[in-house]
Amino acid sequence: MDAQSIFLSYSQKNADIADILDKVCQSYGMQVLRDIREVKYNQSFKEYMKGIRKTDYVLVLISDNFLKSQACMYEIHEVMKDENYQERILPILLPLTHIFKPKDQIIYLKYWDDQYKELLKQIEEFEPCDTLEYISDLKEIKNIKSTINAFLKHLSNINVLTFETLQLEKFKPVLSYLGISDELQTLYFN
Repeated sequence: MDAQSIFLSYSQKNADIADILDKVCQSYGMQVLRDIREVKYNQSFKEYMKGIRKTDYVLVLISDNFLKSQACMYEIHEVMKDENYQERILPILLPLTHIFKPKDQIIYLKYWDDQYKELLKQIEEFEPCDTLEYISDLKEIKNIKSTINAFLKHLSNINVLTFETLQLEKFKPVLSYLGISDELQTLYFN
């Protein structure tokens, strides 16, 4: 059986937590795709991020920085194109991130709506032929606006654990979801 592949999606500001999860997953023989290893000098980040749909699972470190990052939300938009994305996303909530109430979710919709309007306003100051390169960014932000609500509603409808809780439980809920036996978990953490 091939090793399970996991795409680690996180904001660079949460790299320390990503490092911990990266090591845990690799210790169980999982193939962890992570930008710091996969994207070499002069290679495209966008092409790397498109690979998210080819992995078995996506381990998502949800933080305010993550939800306001165009790159991170691009990854979420890509994975949500899959019919079974709900089973593939393994969310972990980081401290000071509030996403479960509608009033908290609307903050992120407003953020992306503002980003869209601001870029559109800047683009409109120039001749259309001078801003063709930025139209793709505008479209990307529009896609984020259209998916962020579904993403946050999905998260508010499932049992999302915090990183602290998972650490205390030695990551057992995630490992069990991935089919790692209790015996193997015991060997690693003892």
